[in-house]
Amino acid sequence: MKECRIKIIGMHCVACESTIKNKLLSLNGVKDVNVSLALEEAKILYDEKIINLKDIIKEIQKLGYDVYKEEFYIKLRNFDTIDDERIIKEKISGEKGVIDVETFHALKLIKVTINPNETSLDEIISKLKAMGYEVLEIKRELEEEVEKKVYLKEINFYKTRFLISFVCLIPIAILSYTKLYIAYKEIILFILTSIIMFFSASRLIKSAIISFRNLSPNMDSLVILGTGTAYIYSTLDLFLLKTGNIFFEASAFVITIILLGRYIESRLRVKTFDAIRELSKLIPKNVRVLENNKEKIKRFNEVKIRDIVLVKEGETIPVDGIILDGYGEVDESTITGESKPVVKKKRDPVISGTIVRSGFLKIVATRVGKDTTLSQMIKYVKESSIKKPSVQKYIDKIVGKFTWIVIMVATLTFFIWKFLIGIETYKAVLFTSAVLVISCPCALGLASPLVYLVAINKSLRNGILVRNPEVFELIRQIGYAFFDKTGTITHGRQEISIIKTYGQREEDVLRYAAIAESRSNHTIARVIVEEAKKRNLYNGEEPKFFETFLGMGVYAKYNGHEILVGNEKLMKMFDIDTSFIVNDLKEIRKKGVTVILISIDGKISGIIGLTDKIRNDIKDIVKFLKDKNIKLIILSGDNEIIVKKVAEELGFNEFYAEVSPEDKAKIIERYQDKAKVMMVGDGINDSPALIKADVGIAVSKATDVAKASGDIILLKDDLKLIRSFFKLSEKTLRKIKFNIFYAFLYNTLLIPIAAGALYPTIFIRPEIAGTAMALSSISVTINSLLLKFER
Repeated sequence: MKECRIKIIGMHCVACESTIKNKLLSLNGVKDVNVSLALEEAKILYDEKIINLKDIIKEIQKLGYDVYKEEFYIKLRNFDTIDDERIIKEKISGEKGVIDVETFHALKLIKVTINPNETSLDEIISKLKAMGYEVLEIKRELEEEVEKKVYLKEINFYKTRFLISFVCLIPIAILSYTKLYIAYKEIILFILTSIIMFFSASRLIKSAIISFRNLSPNMDSLVILGTGTAYIYSTLDLFLLKTGNIFFEASAFVITIILLGRYIESRLRVKTFDAIRELSKLIPKNVRVLENNKEKIKRFNEVKIRDIVLVKEGETIPVDGIILDGYGEVDESTITGESKPVVKKKRDPVISGTIVRSGFLKIVATRVGKDTTLSQMIKYVKESSIKKPSVQKYIDKIVGKFTWIVIMVATLTFFIWKFLIGIETYKAVLFTSAVLVISCPCALGLASPLVYLVAINKSLRNGILVRNPEVFELIRQIGYAFFDKTGTITHGRQEISIIKTYGQREEDVLRYAAIAESRSNHTIARVIVEEAKKRNLYNGEEPKFFETFLGMGVYAKYNGHEILVGNEKLMKMFDIDTSFIVNDLKEIRKKGVTVILISIDGKISGIIGLTDKIRNDIKDIVKFLKDKNIKLIILSGDNEIIVKKVAEELGFNEFYAEVSPEDKAKIIERYQDKAKVMMVGDGINDSPALIKADVGIAVSKATDVAKASGDIILLKDDLKLIRSFFKLSEKTLRKIKFNIFYAFLYNTLLIPIAAGALYPTIFIRPEIAGTAMALSSISVTINSLLLKFER
């Protein structure tokens, strides 16, 4: 049993306490829960063998609350292999207060999420140091260009070590493979090989020592065991045994080949981050700002919300904002993938990272620095790069056990050849060394992560931002696809077509509705506010009190009046009588109009009817998904008559109308018992369903909450991107399967041969084994990169 205390964000009443408590107590493995509104805290007793803290926090988030946690990105020096990833994840995840650990050796980076009530960053750092890892940097957020810096350092490191090794190898090869004889030949071979072993291969040795200390041998362990065995035996023979059977060249050659392979891999793998680096280049160092009618240059991170930013022709827009003045053509291809420039004028929104191809824009900043769309995109892509899909986790487990099996096979190889067959010791050592070197599961470790990196980058270039690489696997198993209606199936560009009032003037009803909705970010709220502005009925007044009821509407107080704007559920909650407008509602809804009720001071004062057109691209995606035998369902908070009409027109299999955000999540959970579920949505009220679904897709115009909840974000206003992603996932998994098959086939065929199964017909020396191992890794890397060029 384990007990933890967590801070909960978003509780505002006693009902929140009971909601959280009841939900957590319903989870398998949770034994006791105490929730305090005053302390904004929950004390939870749970069985960590059944449920972990990460899953508990996810359940709290599904309810619409959040948990205070701290995230750190830690860069480590000697963090080189996929086995290091496994070791760190296993050891750190088990520490008290650690919520999650994500590791990515390609960036030498780990992301640790902790509960600060139970542990601290210092404790995590101490644990890492005790494990033998050296901490280089600690960041609260992912550093820009970190991949470039890391890979350039890696490239330069391996290049230097390889060149030194290669310079030493030339005389070693001449002395070993020719009949040339010079004085102290064996001593020269010993000295040159020692330089290679203890300088060029120092990182491999250090990595091997750490892995054995943690009882988790890795790929470097096998290389060092293999080359070290040959080196130690040759040294012993040179100085003690004096049989003349020395083979320093085997160790020298293997290390040199492996360093060359690592250098080539680093050069190739740096290309997988092209899309991220291209996006990072769009963040300008300096921004032109207008202050007191004078131009002033500010650093990118110094720009504030409401600053007036000036962008000239050919320049990149550095902020998200609204055009205050000016006119121009803006290239949004870097963000949306859409090649045709978009004409922008006064009052139009603009996105950071897009380029002004012609014209001049004066922009009021609404999002700056790390909150801009571009910065968030970079953050999402980087974070998805250090997440591991299930297939990779499975491979990691195999690799973890595989290294022990190889060590056992190598040991057995030596004993069989030496003691059962009775071959000379030096030959038994060569067989053992060859087995250890050739069986390094480097190719297996690269089989999946490189393909995912390329696929994530390729998706981004085509207007699809992948936040969770798991979806490449999951999307091919989808049995049910749920779609929100407003803003997803329809354009979400609703227009007010009907205003019917009861005892109030139309102007007053619209004005009060606009004031109440002024703090909401919902699409319907924006339509009401814009309409009131057009009629000069609203001038920016804000309510004294405001509260949102997800899936129902809003409640506000203004100038002594209580205002409700929403659906019948909201009116029922506040005991507002709607019986006298039942017939009016039926008549309006027959026209396919979305109905919003307005109550002022406890009485129904008006009905606002909004119309919305169905998107053209939804029909294409409906046909595509139906051809894949995926059942289609509409999940909407709108009225049943309207939702039914849309479902029948488009050919959806089922529909659910007038459902709350919580109900949406529950419906999805019910269908998950039958098959994997996909949810496509755009609003705050869709976020619980997006989180709950196996694959959550937020459309381009989705709210920030919806985007933060989705596994995939469509950057372009085109639902056909869903079809593109299905096709890309098929190609991605095909590459992964080929890589895994190739890696397994390589080891299955070559380990027995290296162990001497075909001796004396075929005899694989350690240097040949090292070459084969390096080539297998390079082959997998090249095959992964070829995904970039597929349509």
